[in-house]
Amino acid sequence: MAAQLEAIKDIIECIEVPFLTQEEVDESGRQIVNILGTSIDRRTRREEFDEEDSDPEDEAFTEFAKEEEDTLHTALSEVLGALFKTHKNMTITIINYFYKDVLSKFLAPTVSHHDHKFAIFIIDDIIEFIGPELVPNEWPAFSEAIIKYCTSKNEAVRQACAYGIGMLAKTSSPEFFAATSNVCLETLKAALQFTPNEEKPWGHAKDNAVAALCKMIKYQFSNIDLPAVMTQFVAELPLKFDKEEAKECHDYFADLFLQRPDLMLQFTGKAIKVFGNILETKYISPETTAKAKALLA
Repeated sequence: MAAQLEAIKDIIECIEVPFLTQEEVDESGRQIVNILGTSIDRRTRREEFDEEDSDPEDEAFTEFAKEEEDTLHTALSEVLGALFKTHKNMTITIINYFYKDVLSKFLAPTVSHHDHKFAIFIIDDIIEFIGPELVPNEWPAFSEAIIKYCTSKNEAVRQACAYGIGMLAKTSSPEFFAATSNVCLETLKAALQFTPNEEKPWGHAKDNAVAALCKMIKYQFSNIDLPAVMTQFVAELPLKFDKEEAKECHDYFADLFLQRPDLMLQFTGKAIKVFGNILETKYISPETTAKAKALLA
């Protein structure tokens, strides 16, 4: 089922433009809800069985089955993301259902990190592809969820929430973001304090938190203490785990030097170190390389 869902997601993204009718989008939403409900029922039955039987072989199978269900949930969230991206105005019914009947269950403090990740993945896609204009009443709750779990001990959840805060800064109006700018900054600062457990997951979570600071500087500069946030952002460079976020952040770092030398001259020594570390690597684009050469010259 996960493989089939991944194929469906690939088809939707490959076509890129809206090609489904409203009825087909609604039916896709119903199918996803049904699959999710059946999956939850299976998991509940296994958990009840586990409480009655502690055989090691059964426990091993149950753990495997949980991982399979989590993989299925990820595939479901990716199909939803593809629909949000390509059929934006036609997915409001699906979003309303998930907001009212699904997300609260997956965001409860008592559920697993995998459930939190599933919910945050959906919220991230809504924030990135739908925007506040189409779901104004739900927008504050989506914002609160990603802020709340951005300091999760689980790296994958923390990464997803940090990405969501960055998208929130990018897609929100300055008027809306003003109310959450301080708490977003404090949350990202706390997220950056975690020490490595496993280096790669930790690094991806860290890079997404730094990228969120970058987006706040770029899109919400009127709502932040710009010199202070700039200092924090620059101190965390370069990024060396999430290639896409790294390329975007390093490109904007170069742009800042070229566009705002009055703001950036204090960071000249850091810039030489940053670009000295990433030139001719996969963490910088050819366009940014040209900018780096220009600013160094």
